[in-house]
Amino acid sequence: MKKTLFYSMAVVALGCLAVACNQNSDKNGQQQTSSTNEIQMVDATSDTLDTRKPIVKNDKDVEVSIDNVPQVAKDLLAKYFPGKEATRVTTDNDDFTIYFKSGEKVEFNKQGEWKEFECMAGVPAGVIPQQIKSQAGDATITKLEHVTTGGYEIELNNGKEIKFNQNFQVVEVDND
Repeated sequence: MKKTLFYSMAVVALGCLAVACNQNSDKNGQQQTSSTNEIQMVDATSDTLDTRKPIVKNDKDVEVSIDNVPQVAKDLLAKYFPGKEATRVTTDNDDFTIYFKSGEKVEFNKQGEWKEFECMAGVPAGVIPQQIKSQAGDATITKLEHVTTGGYEIELNNGKEIKFNQNFQVVEVDND
């Protein structure tokens, strides 16, 4: 009895969601979204659109074309990653993340300013502030992040992590 009631409630909820989705269509039947989550109707057994089974697609990591990335970010990529092939570009509506075939990953904000570099062979020297380079010594900087507080965090190939404030003063060292 409880199982039947649960399934009945689930069917009603899906029906209401489908009706709400249809109300967000314009005159041409194009889907309108009113929030950061995109609702897409997908047949659970195939990739074809089907209005019977609503699936909520979270706005995290939506794949986009490199054309969607701000020009300033594309210029930085061309300068520091010439000839490298981007295999995937994603966005979460606030940031863009570019993944390269060679394993590097670069993240930009929506204005095109870099937020993070992850490069196992080493972050390009031209993007690393001089005050941070001097703290790395002979180690290779494999991750560089510009944190929202205005400071920076780096990871070195020797396992050390160093955090800096906005004035490039070391505020924390982790020697894992």
